[in-house]
Amino acid sequence: MTSRVTLEMLPADYGDALHVSYGCGERRHHLWVDGGLVKSYRENWRVRVRQLAARGEEIDLLVVSHIDADHINGMRAFVEENQQQAEDEDFVPIREVWFNQYRHIRPYGKGEWEEDDVLRAFLQLSDRGDFVDYISQRAASFAPLACRLARTSHEEMAPKGVNEGRTLARLLDGGYPSNERFGGGAVVREGDPPMVELSGGARIWVLSPNRGGLGRLFDVWEAYLKERDLEEMLAVRGVGPMTAGEALVPGFVQSLMLWDREPFEMPLKGREEDLGLPIEVLAQRDFQEDDSVANHSSIALLFEYAGRRLLLAGDAYPSVLVKGLKAMGYSPRCPLQVDAFKLAHHGSRANTSGELLDLVDCSRYLISTSGARFGHPDKECLARVIWGSRCDPDTTLYFNYEGTDAEKALDVATDRCRYHYRIAHLGEGERLLL
Repeated sequence: MTSRVTLEMLPADYGDALHVSYGCGERRHHLWVDGGLVKSYRENWRVRVRQLAARGEEIDLLVVSHIDADHINGMRAFVEENQQQAEDEDFVPIREVWFNQYRHIRPYGKGEWEEDDVLRAFLQLSDRGDFVDYISQRAASFAPLACRLARTSHEEMAPKGVNEGRTLARLLDGGYPSNERFGGGAVVREGDPPMVELSGGARIWVLSPNRGGLGRLFDVWEAYLKERDLEEMLAVRGVGPMTAGEALVPGFVQSLMLWDREPFEMPLKGREEDLGLPIEVLAQRDFQEDDSVANHSSIALLFEYAGRRLLLAGDAYPSVLVKGLKAMGYSPRCPLQVDAFKLAHHGSRANTSGELLDLVDCSRYLISTSGARFGHPDKECLARVIWGSRCDPDTTLYFNYEGTDAEKALDVATDRCRYHYRIAHLGEGERLLL
C-alpha cells in the first residue's frame, strides 16, 4: 500500500486554514492548522470536518499558530460547535492541541513576582464572584466580559471526548489541556527545534516561536494590564478548579488579547505601487522584516511523513525560521528539501527573506489568502521566490483564491517564460498530492 500526504488550503478569506492528511491505505491521520475567520468556518471548511466525522475519523493534532483573528476565530467557532455535538454523529474527536495561551507565555516575561504577591492574589480571587468584583472595581468596561467568562466556567458544563475523557474546555479557558507534549508549557523552540512524533509515523519539528517572541508578547500584555489597574492579575498562575477565580484569570486575559488586538497587531498592507515594478527590481530590494508582536509568537512547523516534507510557516518571522533551520544543520550549500512551502503571513513582503529562501530547496510554494483587507500576497515576496528559483523549471505558485492583485501582476507570459515559473490554483475541495 502506498503512503501519501495531501495538503488542502481551505478557503479562509484573508487567513489560514490548512488540512494535512497522511497515511497508508484507508487509514488516514489528520493535522489541522488554523481556521481563518468565523465566516471561513461556517461557509467553507465546516463541511470538511463533518466529512471526517461521517467517516469516523479524528483530528490527530489541532494547531492554533497564534492569536491573530484570521487564524484563530474560525478555530474557536469549530471547537465550540464541536463540543455541542459531543454526543452526536457530527462530533470529531481531537487527540491533541497546540496553542500558546496567556498562561503558557507568562513564564517568558521579564516581570518577577514575590511569593506574597501570588498568595495575596490567590486569596483575593477565591471564587467566580470575587473574580467578577475584582474586574468590575478596577476596569468597569471589562466587567461584561468577566461576567460572560464566569458564567461559562461551570465544570459540569465542560464537554468531553478528548484524550480519554479529559475536559476540552473552550480555547480560552484556563483549564484547557493544551501543549501536553511540551509538559503543559509553551510550544517553543529554545535552541534546536524540538521534534515530536505524531500518530501514524509522522514527525514534526517546531521552528518558531523562540523565547524572544513569547517574551515580547507577554511584555506587551503586562503593560496593557498595568495601564488598566489590573496589575495583580499578573501574579495569578491559574491553578485550582475552573469555578475558582484564580483559574479564570488566564482565560480572561486571553479573551482580552482577542478582544483588543491593537497593542500587538500591526497590519502591513500591500504596496499597490509595486505591482508594476519588474520582478528583478523587487527581488533585490533591501529586506525589511515584520515587526508584529503577534506574528513574532507564531508557531511554524516542519512536517515529515514517508519521505515527504512540508514547511508550514504560519505568520512567523523569517529570522526565527532561519535560526531554527540552521540549528538543524541546513545551509545554502545543504538546503532543506521540502515538497511544499506554505509561505508565511499570506505572502507578505516582510515574512520571506532571501536568506530564508537560500536555506530551502522547493518547487511548490503555497499562498493562502483572498487578498481582502491587507492586499496580500505582496508582489515583492513572490518576486523573491521567483528570482531565487529562476533556474528551476518546475517552480509553481499555488493560490487558494483566484485573482489577487499580485497573481494578476505576475501572470505575464514573458515573465513566466523568462523566470521559469507557473501559476496554479487549489480551489475548494482540491488537494495537493505529495
